[in-house]
Amino acid sequence: MLRWCLLENRKKMAGSLQFGKCSTQQLCIMSWKENWNCQQRSKFYEVLVEEMVGSGLQDGIQFGFENIDLSGEGPEMLTCQLRLFRSWFKSWTAADRQSFITALTSADSDALKYLTDRNLMHLV
Repeated sequence: MLRWCLLENRKKMAGSLQFGKCSTQQLCIMSWKENWNCQQRSKFYEVLVEEMVGSGLQDGIQFGFENIDLSGEGPEMLTCQLRLFRSWFKSWTAADRQSFITALTSADSDALKYLTDRNLMHLV
């Protein structure tokens, strides 16, 4: 199922993403997002905004403390995925980031609205 989702996402985004490690990371994020509920997507949009405006490092520390799970159950899947996203986003070039945001907002009207409502589309 995951492979099918990745192939479908790759078809949708083929015109806007390059091939390689970065595009694989971006396709993973798009695939994860398809399985997130509304609340999880909202949290992703918040993290995306933090990374876009450059406050990710400071807020990332707070995000980490807010999501520490001392119950022994291990971290929630979303928490792990968002940590990976933060790490990957920071490692991408400006062009890679722009490509991802363009592909995301083209495929997801909620993401476009979220970024537009915060006057961040000019960063793309």
